[in-house]
Amino acid sequence: AQMRQAIVGNATQIDFASRLWGCFRALMVGALEVLEPVLGDKVNLVVQTIDLHVQRFFAQALQLDPLQLRLEAT
Repeated sequence: AQMRQAIVGNATQIDFASRLWGCFRALMVGALEVLEPVLGDKVNLVVQTIDLHVQRFFAQALQLDPLQLRLEAT
C-alpha cells in the first residue's frame, strides 16, 4: 500500500510539474515573440532547445530514458 501511495504521489507531482511547465512555456514564448524583431529566427531555436531539455527532464523523471533505465538496472 505504501509503495502504491508513493507511486501515485510521484505521478501527481510529475503531472503538476508538466501542467506548470505548460503555463510557464506559454509565458516564455510570449516574451520571446516580443524579441523576434531583434533576434529573428533565433527565437525558434531558443524555444526548441528549451523544449528539448524539458522533454529530457520529464523523460528522466518518468524513468523513460533508456540510459537511466540501464544505469538503474545495474
